[in-house]
Amino acid sequence: MSVTSKTKASLKINFAQTGGQPGLGGDGRSAAKLRPQRMTVFPKDIRKPDFEDRFETLEAGLDQLAESMKAHATETADGVGNFQPIIIVGAQPPYVLVAGRRRYLAAQRSGLPLAAERYSSMPEEYQRQLRYMENSPEGRNNYSPAELIANVVKEHEAGATIEWLGRAFVRSKSMIDKYVRVGRDKVLRDELRLGLPLTRALALVNEHGEKAGEVAKATREERGDLAHQPAKAGRKAAAVKVSGGANAKVEGRSPLALKYVEGKTLKIAVDLKRLNSRKDKEKLRGFLLEAIQRLESDISGAGRTHE
Repeated sequence: MSVTSKTKASLKINFAQTGGQPGLGGDGRSAAKLRPQRMTVFPKDIRKPDFEDRFETLEAGLDQLAESMKAHATETADGVGNFQPIIIVGAQPPYVLVAGRRRYLAAQRSGLPLAAERYSSMPEEYQRQLRYMENSPEGRNNYSPAELIANVVKEHEAGATIEWLGRAFVRSKSMIDKYVRVGRDKVLRDELRLGLPLTRALALVNEHGEKAGEVAKATREERGDLAHQPAKAGRKAAAVKVSGGANAKVEGRSPLALKYVEGKTLKIAVDLKRLNSRKDKEKLRGFLLEAIQRLESDISGAGRTHE
């Protein structure tokens, strides 16, 4: 067993007792003190993780993380590569990994031991909560939008309450409720995996309800894109709206928004930086030529009237 005892700490955790699924119903009144043991552990002493909370960001930057851990290990007395301990559970190896999967994988690549906090036991639902909590705050290598929504939906369908989800994903209850609405739309979840920004998905749900996914997909396909294009820095990802009451059309991220409203008001919006395709340029030229013809006709008519 390749472990070395370090220090002891204590963590007070509240659990609800709700028919075999403690924690899913709220905090509850019962409390248990779990005392972690700080130790050094090698990746070979940890059971291969069997949870699937990441399907897009797990491998991203692992080589760089491994190199960074190697550099950190040279500065530590015990040669561990991680500054923030991973969390493991079990009385003896192989331990169950609760949080720190990317650090665990990077340590495998770099051949380094890991600083860990070991709990002799921990309820399974709290293991999940800790895992989500660690990967949800901003400023970390956190979940992608598609991963975030997928995990929220998975837990919600398994019986987790909005309150539990709010704690696990470090979000307000109102925001979790919006995530659940997004997650109900399978087409919209697919579009998130194709790069649709989460803020845009939330806006589409508010505006189009159950049709949000179809609108996002149709907008992307109208542009001829296989995936959604990332928003440029300093630009809003929200779609451009064209006035026109009930007949208004959501133009998405098209560089053009051209329309005559009730045959009287001319609406033109052009993003010249993204006006790249010949099709869009010809469309703009045709629209402007028609507008010029109308304008010349009006000028000629006004001139004859004054004569």
